[in-house]
Amino acid sequence: MLALDTILSTLTPEERLILKMRFGIGGAVHTVAEIAQGLGTACEGVRKIERNALRKLRGHRARATSAC
Repeated sequence: MLALDTILSTLTPEERLILKMRFGIGGAVHTVAEIAQGLGTACEGVRKIERNALRKLRGHRARATSAC
């Protein structure tokens, strides 16, 4: 779990929360609507934050596996 925490620490607190809730990291899986309601925001806002966070993590993976 340490490696996951290290990678997630590169995200903003809001991005971390949304990904943890969406993918059930440390708890139950939640829908976009459930997360939006809990945060008091629109579903599209949650989707946008999730999309940006996943994009950041993909970039992190590419940097971590590059040979140069």
